[in-house]
Amino acid sequence: NYARMKKEKKMSSRFRALVIVSIVSAASMTYAADNRVLALDGVNDSVVVPYSLQIVLPYLEDISLTTWFKFTNSLPATETAIFSFNDAYTLSYLGSSDGRIRLRFHGTGGTFHSTSNSWQVGRWYHFGITWQKSTTNGIVYIDGSQNTTTIDWGRRYDSQTNFYMGRFSWTAGGYMKGCIDDITLWEKKISDIELSQTMRKGLNGSEAGLVAWWNFDDSTANDASTNNHDGTFQNGATTIVDNFLSPEIQSITPQWAAAF
Repeated sequence: NYARMKKEKKMSSRFRALVIVSIVSAASMTYAADNRVLALDGVNDSVVVPYSLQIVLPYLEDISLTTWFKFTNSLPATETAIFSFNDAYTLSYLGSSDGRIRLRFHGTGGTFHSTSNSWQVGRWYHFGITWQKSTTNGIVYIDGSQNTTTIDWGRRYDSQTNFYMGRFSWTAGGYMKGCIDDITLWEKKISDIELSQTMRKGLNGSEAGLVAWWNFDDSTANDASTNNHDGTFQNGATTIVDNFLSPEIQSITPQWAAAF
């Protein structure tokens, strides 16, 4: 009996060591030390992605869009673009007098506002929106938690421009001073788990329904999905190392946290 107990204790110790190693490895994969983000000067730099009908996203069908963003130095006084694809859609900050983040589908496509208006300079925020055809519900998420719901019919026009990050697509204006990371476009309504994966760099690029994913981790604006919607830096736009994921996510308690 003593020999058996000693053997079981030894095996238990090995198991605990294996669990500890597994947890450390998982943490290392989730919070990579070389996370890179798009850095913009707010003067005239941006990223441009050539027009593609695929990134217009399906007309009157389920869609989702997500991104991380932060402003540096100060909050913009006037409307500032996070990304823009006229006449399809634009995600922007409406200026310090309004204070909301807005996703606008151009034409008769509808407008979705965040209710949040107390953004902090230098802090990362995650924006997500899902739209479902069967319910006509568009749901805005801030940091993974539902922020507002809007009924909309999902109409969108085809874009007549390229896709831009950090400026308006229809004019050379609305330049953003700040950083952007992990823009994703989907031709489906993503689940709560998939929403969490867009926040935690949990994608692999081949997910069903993923149209485009720009994560900047290879120091380029190339599309990390399988669809090759590669972007080009304009006027000095660049990437920098910013290891925001671990502290920012640890401070967030989104509504889907119970799923883990």
